[in-house]
This record gives sequence, structure tokens and C-alpha cells, in this order.
Amino acid sequence: MFPTDLLQALEANTAAWRDKNYVPAQRLFWQYGNNDGMEFNIASRQTKSELAGALSYRPSFNAYQWADLRGLANLHELAGDSARAAEHRAEADRIRDRMEEMLWDERRQFFLIAFRDEETANGHTVKANTKIYETGKFAGSDAGRELIGYVPWQFDMPTAGKDYERAWKYLMDPNFFFADFGPTTTERHDPLFVLKGRCCWWSGMSWPFATTQTLKALANVLQRREQEFVTKADYLKMLGIFARTHRKNGRPYLAEACHPDTGSFNGHDAYNHSEHYFHSGYCDLVITGLMGIVPRNDDVLEVRPLFPDAWDYCALDHVTYRGRQVAVVWDRTGTRYKFGKGLHLVADGTVIASAPQVGPLQGRLPPVTSAALDRMIARGLVDEGLKPDLAPVRVNFAVNKDGIYYPRLKVSSVAEGSSPLMLIDGAAWYLRSPPNRWAAAEPSGGAATAEVDFGVPRRVDEVRLFVLDDEPDMLAGTADATVPGRDEMPSPVRAPKEIILESWSGSAWAPVKSTRRMPQDPAGHRANVLAFAPLETERLRVRLVPQAGFQVGLSEFEAWGEAKLPVEAAPLPASHIAYNPGGKNAPPFPKVTASYTSRFDRVERAIDGVVSLKPTPANRWTSYQSPNAEDWLEIDLGQPKRIGRVELAIFDDRRGVHTPESYIVEVWDGAAWKKPDAEKRSPEKPAGGMINAVFFSPVEASKVRITFTHRGSTRSGVSEVFLWEE
Repeated sequence: MFPTDLLQALEANTAAWRDKNYVPAQRLFWQYGNNDGMEFNIASRQTKSELAGALSYRPSFNAYQWADLRGLANLHELAGDSARAAEHRAEADRIRDRMEEMLWDERRQFFLIAFRDEETANGHTVKANTKIYETGKFAGSDAGRELIGYVPWQFDMPTAGKDYERAWKYLMDPNFFFADFGPTTTERHDPLFVLKGRCCWWSGMSWPFATTQTLKALANVLQRREQEFVTKADYLKMLGIFARTHRKNGRPYLAEACHPDTGSFNGHDAYNHSEHYFHSGYCDLVITGLMGIVPRNDDVLEVRPLFPDAWDYCALDHVTYRGRQVAVVWDRTGTRYKFGKGLHLVADGTVIASAPQVGPLQGRLPPVTSAALDRMIARGLVDEGLKPDLAPVRVNFAVNKDGIYYPRLKVSSVAEGSSPLMLIDGAAWYLRSPPNRWAAAEPSGGAATAEVDFGVPRRVDEVRLFVLDDEPDMLAGTADATVPGRDEMPSPVRAPKEIILESWSGSAWAPVKSTRRMPQDPAGHRANVLAFAPLETERLRVRLVPQAGFQVGLSEFEAWGEAKLPVEAAPLPASHIAYNPGGKNAPPFPKVTASYTSRFDRVERAIDGVVSLKPTPANRWTSYQSPNAEDWLEIDLGQPKRIGRVELAIFDDRRGVHTPESYIVEVWDGAAWKKPDAEKRSPEKPAGGMINAVFFSPVEASKVRITFTHRGSTRSGVSEVFLWEE
């Protein structure tokens, strides 16, 4: 099964953390605050490295290790190895006991960090193995509390009955963590509490990631612990604050950090940095917190809801849980949902449990339907032997989240600030800021094309195009004078006049006759669905005919059909000669070097076969912070090979790394570097966020070098370089 198939890798991950971060003498794990997701925290600011300093024993990081061990124990039980499971649980217990012994501060009634090493900065010294503010400049302070002190409850880790829940009395107190757009990450009266108008200070600002952790922990306390410090009303109030925080200029939004008193994200959402921040985990706080669904390993649906009895009604519907569609329904009068008065648990349309009041409730799930079992088997969640004849499922063959070579997008032109790779990233939205789009730059009246190449034949029967239409009234509040081009309104992009779908026959493009179009005429801000009789093809193309005087564009290109899972990825073509996946068994050639590599990047990622042109996940080489006006990247093939095309996936985060002013491609003929003959480029000028192709007369060469001339004070980078033997 899929979960137990991961055991070996998960064991290796746990062993690696132990080898690197475990201190046997203290029986705890250490971590930098920076690597625990907390830059410029109150501990690091007492060291010589304000950003990343303070190697420390942290309640958060040790809670993660405890939870990992408990999870491994459960997987070993699932695999039938009870002995190994018992070993992991015993180790987890030792970590919990030591964390409570060393990191709980009885005077401050909170889990605090403790310094691993002695740290001296600005004439003050904090001693090793002391908790924050026990030594150093602020020795004796009553402060030092941070939201990470609540993280152990995120996993229901602290030992029950020891009164650790006293820590929760600080959450709703405005003298400590509570704020109108909080909670603050550090208690309000801490001597190092500070609010900054720039990234990335965890010394007071409100961080959605920390808020999510805290609310998850609070839900666990309310659902599982006897205590008198926080209530269900507190959870509802904090969740409401978090909901209001998800706004900017009257629109849904969330960024990395906000001012806890005003909710402003200014200074913390620079372009391509954290706009529409995904760390909120807000949906989970509703599903498992407010509505109270408790994940279990058996066929029982359990809820411990936190919404108030005073509500007239609420419902959580269409939740896929253990192969069933479940719902949690509250109807105080019985007139809203037609299930009668009270709380109801529904599975696959049938009520399986009811209660007159809001409170804990359980119901046994009905047998899994045949279709649901097919899906679970196909995903490796249950043994295939239960039902060997798997049914096909709907698959989007065009999506490419892993950055592999196929599927690929090819477009007729690219407007500045857009990227064709956005069309297959699995995400669709229509805002101009931040962009997730491709817009064409055709001559006036010319049709634009977007083509998806699957790499192998796929059987498809539906295309969904998420059409852009930047009507002026949809753009209110999206201008940003800090980013060139983002304050230019109105945009010239409108929904196309006509959409024409074509498929590749192997030798030519042929029109695809739609059996259904929804809507009938192209429309923006929605998926335009084109259904047709199933056909097998390697490539699909859409032609977008613009309205007079306007450009056209898409946020996503999806191609759907039925297939049995797993769907095998199309292989990287053998004619690509610069691929080296790295790792212990990597071949000596090809290899890649550079004149300068940023300390945040790795040069070998330039030929690992993965294209990632967004800031995260990082998979790139850049020359960020290079002292040079030009930098080169060189690929050594080990022996002469015939090369006729070079492709560069140019990285551009519009901050420290920009599209280069220019670049040149040279080949090594055995004695000198030379430019290849008959060079042609697509696009002609360097373009970030997409593949830049350089074609030339085939030449025998053992090395290829690309030299980048940087744009102003910024530097250049690529996620991947492809060399083609043509």
C-alpha cells in the first residue's frame, strides 16, 4: 500500500534528522530559529547572527520529531511490525518527557526555547542550556513567550494531568498575544518585541502560518483536554479574526505576515514573494476545528464540533473521507436541511448518527461503494487484491507540477510579465497581481496559439481553458506602483472572439469538432469547456481569435480523459544529452560548473531535469549576489557530441534575479570557444519564466557555455539547461 511503501524513505528521513540535530546529552533536537521558519526571532537577536542565529532546543521542532515518530509507529503497526512500532513510541515518549523537563518554565508557565550553545553579542552572554531570558542582557525578564510554545498541542503532545494548559491563559490577553489581527508571534511586552514594515521578523508581527498552528493546537485543547483557560467562544473569535485577516483592498488575500493591529501586509508581500500565501491552512481549521471532524484509522465518523449551539444552522458538505462523501449538519429548528432538529452525521447521503445538541458524536460509515474502492485501490490506499479490476478515473493529462519535461507548452508569442509554463501548473486565477497567466503578444488581429505536447499519445475527450478577461471593473485595487507594469490600467487582455481546437495527426493539425461547449461563446473568469468524441493524440492546440484591438490569454490549459492510475510520465527524450539526476549513483558526466553560484542555490540543479520557475520549490542555479557584471554556466559532456539546440529555462523572481540583459551560447571545439553558425532564437530577446530556445547548425562539441550579461544590479539564473543532439 502507498503509506507502507513510504516506510523506508520516512525511516531514512528520521535517521538523518537524528544524525544531524540530536544531542544525546540533552536528549533533544536542536534547530536554528531561521530553519524553523522564524527569521529575526527574539533568540537569534541575542546572537551575532540576528537572522539565523541561536541554535536552540525548540518546543516546535521537538514536537515535529515526536509527531514523526508517532506517525512511523502507526505505519509499522499497519505493516504488521508491532515491535518496531513500540520502539518508535518509546523514543517519542522520551523526547516528550525531556521536552517537558527542560523547556517548560514553571515561573512563566510556558514552553520556551533553550540555547544549545553559549552565545555572546553586544557585550552580553547567554549561557548554554538555559532558557530564554534566564541569562544574558534580559536575565530575569518575565517575558520570552512565543507562539511556538503552543505547537506541542498541535499534535496533542503534552502529558495530560500536569496542568500545562495554564499556558493558554495568555492567548486571549491583549497584554500578551491577542490583537485585532493577531495573535502576535511574540508576547506584547517582550523586551525584544518589534513590529517591522519589511520581511521577515518573527518578533511581533502576525504570521498566518503561526496562527494556523496556534488555532490547530487550540482546537485540540478544547476537543481533548479538561481545562478552564480557553473556551469554544475563544476559538470562534480567533477564527473570525483570521478570516478577516484574509483581505487586502476589499478582496480575498493573504501574505506572509501582517501588522497585528491594522491587518496591513505592506512590506511583507513583495512581488513574487508571498502573495496569496498558502500556509494559512484555513480550510483545515474549519473542517477539523470548527466542524470537528476527527481523522481516524477505522470506519467511524467522529466529530467534536466547536461551533455554538446558538447558531440556527451550519453544514460542512462534500468531504471525501475514507472513500465516502460525508457531511456534518447542524439544524437547530429542523427546517433548514430537512434532516430534523439537531446535529447529524451524513455519509453517502444517509444519516448515520444524530444528537439533539452540539457535542461529540460518532457514527459507523456504510460500506465503500464500488467506484470509491476503485479510486482508493488506484491510489494505493488499500490493497489491490480487494478488487483487481480497476476502473478508469478522470485525469488531466496536461498538468505538470513536478517540472518534468513532458507535458510541455508551446505558444505563438508571450506578453511581458507572463509565462506559458503557468498554463500547466495546476492553478488558475484571474488577478493580474500576482500573475498566474500567459498572455499573447500577437500583431493586431492575429490569432494566438497555445499547444500542449504530452510526449506520448493520450486519449482525451475534453479541454478546459481558463480564459483571461481583464475588464477594468475587475482590476480595482490590483495596481502596484512598486512593480513596473503592474500600475498600467486598463489591461489590453480580453476574452477571445473565437476558440478553435485542433489535434496533431502525426503529420498535420486537424480541427476537433466539439460535441458540447460551455459556455457557447468564449467568456472570461471561468473555465471554457470543449467536449468532443474521445481521440488519441500526442498534441493539442488551441487558436484564440482576439476581439479587435485586444490581446488574449489563459490562466490554465487542461486536457481531460479517462485512464487507470498510476499514469506513467512520458520519458525525457534520449536526444537530450545534458541530463544528470545527481545523487550517489550519478555518472561523472555530464557535469556543470559556473563562474559564480549563489549561496542559496546549487549549480548541479541546472541539469537535473526539473524545471521550477517559481521561487518555491527552489530548483535552480543563479548568480545572485555575484560581484561580476557577467557570469557563465558551463556543461561538460565528457566527450564530443553532436548538438543543434540549447534550451534555457530562465529564472526571474523580479527581485534580486532578473531576466539577463543578454546571453551568448558558445561551444568548445577542442581548442577554443566559438559561437555556433546560423543561430536562431525563440524568443529573440531573453524572456524570464519560460523556455528560451537557441537553434544552430549542428556541431560536434564536448562543452557548452552560456554567458549571461546581467541586467543592472540584478543577477541571472536558470532552472534548467537542455542540450539537444540534433
